[in-house]
Formats: sequence, structure tokens, C-alpha cells
Amino acid sequence: MNPGGVIVVRDGDSSQKATHDKIEKTEVWSTKILGFNKTSQELSFVSSEWMQQFATSNGVDIKIRRCDNRTSETLYILSRKSDEEL
Repeated sequence: MNPGGVIVVRDGDSSQKATHDKIEKTEVWSTKILGFNKTSQELSFVSSEWMQQFATSNGVDIKIRRCDNRTSETLYILSRKSDEEL
């Protein structure tokens, strides 16, 4: 990632067992039943712990924000400081 770069990932947090099943069901509905979203492989989801480790091992900052309390939908905001901020 370039200095000052940002990557935003929206995904279901697989570690949120109590609310993750809703995300899995809606993704199966949109990919397998309706065909709205295209996929050629099985669905997979990351955990917030995995994303944190990924960010740390790649030297980028991460902010983790839950989108709501009903599902495991989560925003992962990865960023690298600009040259001026270093």
C-alpha cells in the first residue's frame, strides 16, 4: 500500500458467532439462489482477529467498526501514514 493509501473492506466477522449466521444466509441467498452476486468458489469470511494480524504483519494501521448489532457485518479500514505523517 502506498503512503497515505486506504483500503476499506466490508465483510461478515466470522468470530461473531451469535450474529454471523444472518450474513452467511444472505450471502448464500444472493450468490447461490438469486445469482445477484457472482462467485465461482465457496463463500468464506475472515475474523476481526485475522484482519488485525494481517494489518500488523503488513505494517498498516487498522480500524474495526461493527456496522450494526443484528449481524456480524464489519468495516475494516486499513491505512498507511503519508510521508508527511511519518
